[in-house]
Amino acid sequence: MKRLVLFALIAAAVAAFFAFDLHRYFTLDFFKAQQAAIDAYYRAHPLQTATVYFAIYVAVTGLSLPGRR
Repeated sequence: MKRLVLFALIAAAVAAFFAFDLHRYFTLDFFKAQQAAIDAYYRAHPLQTATVYFAIYVAVTGLSLPGRR
């Protein structure tokens, strides 16, 4: 039963991937366009971009610390 549910979930994910045309986001042209957009935003707002990057870095680093019981 668990295998059937797992297979159905994988099949649904693959079907959704093609039904919603998500493969267009996995092309080299898309990644180049995103990189160009990020670079343009950085050139227009260097201080804000560095501040947001720093805040995200601190949050991710802070949340990845192992906890003790």
